[in-house]
Amino acid sequence: MLSGRTNNIEKRRLLISVLVSIIVILVCLALFLYRQRSTMPITHPSGTIITLRDPSGTEEINAFLPNDNVYLKGLGMPKNHRYRIYIIEDVTIVQDMHIPSNVTTTTKITTDENGTFAPTLIWSAPLTPGRYDIITDSLDSGVQGRYDSPDAIDDGEIHVTAGFFVISETSMGTIAALLASFAVTLVIKQGVLLTCKHT
Repeated sequence: MLSGRTNNIEKRRLLISVLVSIIVILVCLALFLYRQRSTMPITHPSGTIITLRDPSGTEEINAFLPNDNVYLKGLGMPKNHRYRIYIIEDVTIVQDMHIPSNVTTTTKITTDENGTFAPTLIWSAPLTPGRYDIITDSLDSGVQGRYDSPDAIDDGEIHVTAGFFVISETSMGTIAALLASFAVTLVIKQGVLLTCKHT
């Protein structure tokens, strides 16, 4: 009777370990797929800003690692228009607000005859983990230094308001370490269960 109870306890422990391992694997898979997944860029009346990991990229990337570079390209903007592009820490952007002072990087671009600009390196590695928005401030119309109707933004694909984010590699390492830990626990528990069955 006691050995039957012991076997049941061991089976439950093994089942719990297996379930936890499966959950960790699913979380890691979801994070990986989320990082790889492209989203449809949000279109604003003044154009669309697309974040890329490299200049030859065609699909928008919204999750970067610290060793990545951030490139931007623009579509559907006024033709032959000059802009100053700001990468800022994530804030809620509203019409007529001053561009925040928490600027990470800035550069100038000019759109072509089609209202586009080619992939442009805006932020070189190393990147700082966090959530970021992009504001393209028109230098040819509207009020410079304010977000107004001639400007384009990228601020809504992730975490409700952020345009993109940089995830710490340490977070990925922690997940991998937890996964390895659960795998070792599972192997040990399986060995204990097999030993109990043979005794």
